[in-house]
Amino acid sequence: MVLICDVAKGMLGVYLGQVASQSGLGSADAQIYFMIAGGLLAIIGHSCSIFLKFKGGKGVATGLGIILFLAPWETLIVFCVWAVIVALTRIVSLGSIIAAILVPITMFLFHEPLPLTIFGLLAALLVVVRHKDNIIRLLHGKELKVERIKKK
Repeated sequence: MVLICDVAKGMLGVYLGQVASQSGLGSADAQIYFMIAGGLLAIIGHSCSIFLKFKGGKGVATGLGIILFLAPWETLIVFCVWAVIVALTRIVSLGSIIAAILVPITMFLFHEPLPLTIFGLLAALLVVVRHKDNIIRLLHGKELKVERIKKK
């Protein structure tokens, strides 16, 4: 349920940016910037919540909602890579870090508008920075793995 809410939060931020751009606040050319701003604010609000003393999540699920709204084909590719990495290694943080890095790469390869690709790069950087402790544990071989579900 938390995952669904976090993904929805990212999508809602982008959607509200789209609505704001269509309500006379900006030109049609500015729509992508409004949508990006809405997504960026959703990630920042998720990662630095005032309700949690400016602590929060790492922004992966919220970022997923954002790219799902802005770049669905890239999302499909990135999600598939994430799923394969997690299935092979059972390390969710490794899959999340690699998926975040792939976002701007796939956006570039799919010829998305430059502002969107730059946003993907900045969002990926934020996700990687938020995973600093996980990266240290990965380098030392101490990162936790998810348990396989055992059939009874």
